[in-house]
Amino acid sequence: MQQYLQGLHEVLEFAEDMAIDIPLIWEFLGELMGSMIQDKRQPIDYLGKALEPVKPSGKAGVLLAEILRTAEKNIGAEDLNDLWQSTGLTWDQFVPSDENVLDFVKSEKLEFTLWKNRPKTDPIALMMKELGFMLARGKCDNDIFDWINKNIDSELTKQKDFIRALVTVVCQSTIEGESIRCNPEILKFRAKCLLKYIDGDVDRELQALFAVQALNHKLLNPPGFLRIILDVLYDEDVISEETFYAWRNSTDPAELNGKGVALKSVKSFFAWLGEAEEETAS
Repeated sequence: MQQYLQGLHEVLEFAEDMAIDIPLIWEFLGELMGSMIQDKRQPIDYLGKALEPVKPSGKAGVLLAEILRTAEKNIGAEDLNDLWQSTGLTWDQFVPSDENVLDFVKSEKLEFTLWKNRPKTDPIALMMKELGFMLARGKCDNDIFDWINKNIDSELTKQKDFIRALVTVVCQSTIEGESIRCNPEILKFRAKCLLKYIDGDVDRELQALFAVQALNHKLLNPPGFLRIILDVLYDEDVISEETFYAWRNSTDPAELNGKGVALKSVKSFFAWLGEAEEETAS
């Protein structure tokens, strides 16, 4: 850290001069420095010392805003605010005394850094947000498993809401293009994450299919979307044949939204499934 700060200071001492030829210097530096904040457990109190060279020029607040904006994209507003609050740093240490701190923070759209004692998000919503960030950055299964182990109670991972949320966020992460098409290769790669928590449990398998049905309904039944997902879930042994039929035959009134349209879109899947069964039997 000492070496990092030394090198950083050597650059920041001349940042104001560089701004003459590079007007976006603060944005660029913010992207570089903010990209280092990849985990909500990383301490960021070093920012107090890091920005010392630009305080005399009155640009410390501007640079800090750019750093936090980049970090927010990586770990989300809530976790970044937890980090910020843990440092004991305050905006008035960076914003010139002749500026209104609250107005500055609002103008930078960083009001979340003013939250204190904010009620925690419910764990399922938090998981969907965090896993969404992680999957968007191409994190592997082990990173996801580690995050869930550290942040979600093990008993909760067996419950309906967890399974639905996990399946939803994983399937959403495979969507590509304006046509809203699922990339089957990405889903195959991430199927291990589903396998670990569904773990062959019939009830969880059924909840997974209800989650896919709900996502398909929310997305207005994109052509081929549901069929691709069912194919992958079958091929990767995430869902058993029996559970596919149980989902098709379910008349649970709480799960009827989008059911009819969903079944019509996967008629060919069940026709193929029936043929595969006949071939196996013969």
